[in-house]
Order: sequence, then structure tokens, then C-alpha cells
Amino acid sequence: MKKNFASLAMLFIWFSILTGCVSSPKVQKEIVFTEVSVSECYSDYSFKNIASNGYSGISLKNATIRSESGRIVVADSLVVKADVFLANTPDFIERIEKSKTYTIYLRVESQGDFWNGYTYTPVLEKIDGLRSLSEITAEKEELQRIEAEKQAAEERAKIEKNALRDQKAKALATGYVYHGIEEANSNAKLFDSGALETGHAYFISAYMVYANGSMGGAITSLFSDPKYHYVDYISQKVKGEVVGAGQTIFGVLPVTVVIAGGKAPMHTPIILGLIE
Repeated sequence: MKKNFASLAMLFIWFSILTGCVSSPKVQKEIVFTEVSVSECYSDYSFKNIASNGYSGISLKNATIRSESGRIVVADSLVVKADVFLANTPDFIERIEKSKTYTIYLRVESQGDFWNGYTYTPVLEKIDGLRSLSEITAEKEELQRIEAEKQAAEERAKIEKNALRDQKAKALATGYVYHGIEEANSNAKLFDSGALETGHAYFISAYMVYANGSMGGAITSLFSDPKYHYVDYISQKVKGEVVGAGQTIFGVLPVTVVIAGGKAPMHTPIILGLIE
């Protein structure tokens, strides 16, 4: 009897020791971040496989990060716990740059025991390469300034080019009432409808040569074909220039010409010259 009691007492002592060991709080180990490639750790499943090797933390280089439906997602689909990080970095979401990759440090939070198994949660600790809002704003403003200057320069060049073309066209229209580049859209519609007036000359910005030059049309819309009309030329030289520019090895291309309204009764338009 005494022997049985002693055995039970020893069993109770060992059980108490084991229970105390299991229930005693764990001391937080120093986190050592092990570098892992994004191709190895990109989802919840792949993270759990890596974390089960006993890592206290991992670092992912060249990894993307985004906010998605209120969650923080790293790489392809790895959802990370980030409540503490977000509390310490309240402007984090605004600082994420979609086209940028970062080095992301994740602490491995493990829960469970040997008997029941472990679960592993990736906890966002820090990010290398995350820029401040002032840096991002300054860069955006600089890019906007450069783009605005580029557009302004292009617009100035376009205005200067159009002024030179209009000046050349006006010279060709000497003796006629000239309808210049600013009226190009209405000029094209007038030609298309066969309504050019005698004694007037028109700047046609997109003229299509047809029937080896004996006919032509003005483009009035990208969604409709021009109506082709018979035309004459002020000279054979002008005809050669217009047909040569409009009919190429790449097909028929639009050219810019000055056209005068023809005389009654046929009112056949007369091409005065090519504007290159």
C-alpha cells in the first residue's frame, strides 16, 4: 500500500513539473530575420511551410506590399498582421508606391504546443525603402513640373510649326480670299460637300489623293470615308508634288494642300500647292 502511495506521489510530482513547464510563460527570443526569396514565400501556405522550420523572423527582398479590402498583403497573397505597425506608422497606406518593391521584415508569431500543433502568423515589423510622404509628394510635383514643361514646349513647337505652314499656304493663296489653318475643320467639310467658293482658297490639312491624282477627298472624321471629287492642278509640277507625297510604298497617306474653289459651271477645285 505504501509502495503504491509513493508511486502515485511521484507521478503527481512529475505531472506538476510538466504542467508547470507547459503553462509557464515563454521568454521572447531575439528575432533573427532569415532572408527568404519572394518565390519561396508569397502566400499564407508557403509562409507556414517556411515558419515551421523554426525561424523567428524572415526578410523578403524585392517584395510588393499593398492594402486590399482592409488587409495588408505582401507579395502575391500573403496576408500579414500589421495592427501594431499601422499604429506606429499611421500614414503607411499613403506611402505605399504601387510600382515599387521593398525589403519587408516579418516576425513569426507561433501559437500552440507539441501535442495540438502550431499555427504561424506573419507579423509586419519594418520595411526598408518606404519613403516619407514629403519625398513622394516632392517627386510627384517634380514629375508634374517636367511633364507640364514638356507639354508646353510641344504646344509652342506645334504653334510655331502651324504658323509657318499657314504662312506658306497664305503665300500660295495670293489673290484669293484665304481660309487658313484655324478654319481647317470647316474647310474640309466644305470640300467634302463640294461647296468651295470661286475666288476663295482653303487650307486642307488631310487631303487624300485618289485615282492617280485626278480625284481627291478631305478627311472630316476618323469614322467615315471621304467623298472623292474631281480636281485640277495649278500646274503639272504641283500635281507631281501632291501625287508623289500622297501615294507611297506604304499606301495612300494624307497630305496638306491649298485648294481654290473652281469656276462655274463645273466648280472643279484647283489645287494650288503642297504644304510639307
